[in-house]
Amino acid sequence: MTEMTPLIATLRRAGLLLESSSADLDSKPASPVPWFVQVLHAFTGWVASLFFLLLLGSVFHRLFSTPLALFGIGVVLIALAYGVLRAPSETLFLEHGALALSLAGQALIGFALFQWNGNMYAPTYAFRWLALAGVEGVLAIVIPQHLHRVLSTWVAALALIVGAGLLGLTAIAVPSVFALAVWVWLHEFRPPNTIALKQAAGYGLSLALFLGIGDDFRMGFLSHSTSHLHFGLDHPAVVAFFNSAVMFFAASFLARRLKRRTTHLLFALLIPLLPIAILSVWMHGLPIALILLMVGFARGNRLLQGMSLAALLWTVGRFYYTLETTLLLKSALLIAAGVVLLVGYGVLKYREGAHDAS
Repeated sequence: MTEMTPLIATLRRAGLLLESSSADLDSKPASPVPWFVQVLHAFTGWVASLFFLLLLGSVFHRLFSTPLALFGIGVVLIALAYGVLRAPSETLFLEHGALALSLAGQALIGFALFQWNGNMYAPTYAFRWLALAGVEGVLAIVIPQHLHRVLSTWVAALALIVGAGLLGLTAIAVPSVFALAVWVWLHEFRPPNTIALKQAAGYGLSLALFLGIGDDFRMGFLSHSTSHLHFGLDHPAVVAFFNSAVMFFAASFLARRLKRRTTHLLFALLIPLLPIAILSVWMHGLPIALILLMVGFARGNRLLQGMSLAALLWTVGRFYYTLETTLLLKSALLIAAGVVLLVGYGVLKYREGAHDAS
């Protein structure tokens, strides 16, 4: 019996440790690679993929006018990358070399998808974005490399948002990505054999949501296309309503985990969340940034906390500086927000003191 045996038994009872991985805890762990070395290798891998595409374009330039050939070459490159990444190797050079091959293959597949009937005003233009989202989603699940999964999930979520926006279904796509990101982070450790996939997918989905917080990314594509339909599901108020619904359910789920007695919990949550839901009509990323910040605190994920806090500051700052009103009214709004925050802080301290006294 070793000193790790009680800890191993506790982790196994909690479902956080597989039977096959208990033997790995007794062995000497490998020394981690410094983060700056990983960043350098990742950067060189991305640069290598770019130069590889330039090489293909200069030598086989006629291939770029044949979508089927581009698609086939892309599939072959991704298959080669998959074989390298599945092989038992800890060499960073091979890992990021395979990442470069896969990125080049994905770029070729993207070129192929958008060259078939490449008219941007065609009615099928949105479905090519949805097809790209499907391809990237499959790659995020199949290829077992953390950085590759993050990038694939990020591209898949962005392509889904753009494709759905072109169809006038933004109010379905953005809240769906938001709800999926919250669900992934809240169920990060169950089951334990999906931890790596969920962490990578959570970061990719969060990055996609933060990039589209200002709505500039999606609107940049919609302004150049007239192929999107109008079902009334791309109005900012409708998007804000569904995002607020996800925010409410996520907040109630977190509150139930922290407090078992939930008699007046839903009404207590509705009071502070209702003004946020109203403001989200003009500040689209407010519910997204706030809930992911809360999830980051609940899960103890400092990286998610930092990303969410930066997105929250960007959302509030962008709304403040683009507000077409006088400086006096802006100052009054800041004072009112400060008063509300101070009152909320006082109420929380009072409830905490009353709870400790009881």
